[in-house]
Amino acid sequence: MADLIVGPPATGERFYDREELIKQIWERLDSDNILFVAPRRFSKTSVMLNLLEYPKSDYKPIFMDVE
Repeated sequence: MADLIVGPPATGERFYDREELIKQIWERLDSDNILFVAPRRFSKTSVMLNLLEYPKSDYKPIFMDVE
């Protein structure tokens, strides 16, 4: 069983790249909105921060934590 690390969102080297998911998100954003829903600890925030850090060339992402 993999070690479960509870803490801040995974970024940089700690981020497990979800290349296909990120590709699908950018493709969907070309024509629609996305509702990003999953249970706790499923890397929603980590994926969003990755989109923010490495935006598609014609996008300017904005991240707002409204908790």
